[in-house]
Amino acid sequence: MKQSNAKRQWHVNVQLFLMSQFLTGITSMTVQYAIIWYLTEQTKSATMLSFATLLGMLPMVVLSPFVGPYVDRLNKKGLLVVPDLIAALFAIILSVTGIVTGTFPFWLIYVSLFVRAVTQTFQTPTILSILPTIAPREELTKVNGQLGMVQSANKIIAPGIGAFLFALMPLHLLLLLDVLGAFLGLVLLLFVKIPKTATHSGNTLALEDTKQGIRDLRSKKGLWITVLIGAISSIFIMPAASMYPLMTIGYFEGTVSNAGFVQIIYSIGMLVGGSIIGVFGN
Repeated sequence: MKQSNAKRQWHVNVQLFLMSQFLTGITSMTVQYAIIWYLTEQTKSATMLSFATLLGMLPMVVLSPFVGPYVDRLNKKGLLVVPDLIAALFAIILSVTGIVTGTFPFWLIYVSLFVRAVTQTFQTPTILSILPTIAPREELTKVNGQLGMVQSANKIIAPGIGAFLFALMPLHLLLLLDVLGAFLGLVLLLFVKIPKTATHSGNTLALEDTKQGIRDLRSKKGLWITVLIGAISSIFIMPAASMYPLMTIGYFEGTVSNAGFVQIIYSIGMLVGGSIIGVFGN
């Protein structure tokens, strides 16, 4: 009976956590798609889209190797909540600017995209570090698969919602979805129990932890090769991905809805893969 109650408790805890990430993820990605489509329609410029993509990726490339040690040291709930609130604040600033001036300055859009990228750089490793602390070791592969399902579901739903709402309502209202998502995610996270991890010695510098982490990663040959493959693949995939909105409208003479449909098909494949791992992974 005790074992059954324990299983139910960790399972509910994990599901609440995944639901919070789904709600914050779906609203954030919907707003992200809307911003990119606004830039595409207003500028029709490959240079502008490239710059937006660079701002979206640069924080992750530069900061990711150094974020991990701070994730270990800081409150993990705070690392999920605070970035969401910061992204929501910039969404409000951008929305109010649009209402007051009737337009959205490109520089402010770029600042917003950069801030969102920085917040995501902290949130992604935090999410991955929380799962092993709230799920039993033998269930971790399945739980990671379920997280993949949640992220894929966001990618399936967000393009459709983003395209529909972008055509239906003004951007300044659409931006406020980020605020709603941050609020709902915060409410759910209040009920999630995240165990405290071991504290680090004050004498251990975060930079030393980063160096040790890199050494540990390189010592696991298969994992190191997998990381390199992922990095090299991204170099070839991201240019096409960043130009996709402009290519849809300019080259294929398509619409926002056409692009959203293609992205949905791609994400369905990711959802199928995540579902297989989530159900059968061991």
